[in-house]
Amino acid sequence: MEDIRCHRPAAPQAEDGVLTHEAHIYVHVPFCLKKCSYCNFYSVAYRGALAEGYLEALRSELLERLAPGARPRTIYVGGGTPTALSETQFSELLGLIASQTDASELEEFTVEVNPGTLTDAKASALRDCGVNRVSLGVQSFEDSKLQLLGRIHSASEAKEAFRRLSDAGFDNLGVDLIYGVPGDSESAWLKDLQQAVALRPKHICAYCLSIEPGTTLAAKLKRGELSQPGERMQRELYYRAIDFLSAQGYEHYEISNFALPRFRSRHNVATWRYEPYIGLGPAAASFDGATRRRNTADLEQYCRSHGQSARTERLSESQRAAEIMMLALRMPDGITSADFKARAGLDLGETFGESIAALENRGLLERVRRTGALRLAREALFVSDEVFVEFF
Repeated sequence: MEDIRCHRPAAPQAEDGVLTHEAHIYVHVPFCLKKCSYCNFYSVAYRGALAEGYLEALRSELLERLAPGARPRTIYVGGGTPTALSETQFSELLGLIASQTDASELEEFTVEVNPGTLTDAKASALRDCGVNRVSLGVQSFEDSKLQLLGRIHSASEAKEAFRRLSDAGFDNLGVDLIYGVPGDSESAWLKDLQQAVALRPKHICAYCLSIEPGTTLAAKLKRGELSQPGERMQRELYYRAIDFLSAQGYEHYEISNFALPRFRSRHNVATWRYEPYIGLGPAAASFDGATRRRNTADLEQYCRSHGQSARTERLSESQRAAEIMMLALRMPDGITSADFKARAGLDLGETFGESIAALENRGLLERVRRTGALRLAREALFVSDEVFVEFF
């Protein structure tokens, strides 16, 4: 086993105490050992030399875009598959992030982990570099379902990865699950949920499989080799998850996310609340409250430009207002007129009054009795896009 202990030198401090204005950091690791059959996120096949170039470009981008002594509240490392990196490279990645930030105000440091690429050394690197939350990409505890999804791990390996992380000292562990896979049934989905809850993770994401153009699954569906469960079945599976997980003590705090009390994903909640964030790595996005920046979704170009190839978009007032509504309504807390005014600088009734009235009449929006906030009705959770489109 390689020695990959993390070294975290003190971050340099700006003389006047000025910090980067981004309160949250996302780092995209664009490597996978194998592309999953359903995935359309930006990723490339892992190659050692290519990963070295990525780490060098990421270092340049970090130095360019983070102010000295930056004190983020959350850090999230996703992909791709961060753990597809070699043990040495994985430690270098985490150490690089740690060395360029001041952790004095860091509330949450999350890394996505694939059960098929986790080793004891990588688990130690996570702990040694200050990571305090791990999101484990399980997707299913059924081997046939994992094979159909193109996952590189087995159900037993997923459980072993969870135990390995627990043994390494991690308490804040989350698992991702997917439903609506070809051949899925209510009994199979319930079995997945039961096995997940048996591990007692602090967080569970439950996503409905979306068949995206250009993926392996899309090609198989087009050729008639597979058939996806219909919308009625998908709806039943979704509400089954809500009822089952709620009965097990998990808060349904966002359309697809469930957490034990006090264990919501702080990074994701910040995004839904329209807080500024900075995205590093190819295909990563940043937002400062008015302008969105998107890094190039081309790893070679990203490396050639030393992490500086990006395009920016200045959002209009109406775009910002629509995004604020869409993101806020993803959470059961909803949004009050005062919240909307604070975030958008506009009056909610004047901006979206007619749309809100129409959606309330259709039973898709309702008022929270205690706060008066608008939120999605239970019946609208599965068809939330029908609500969101009304604001754009």
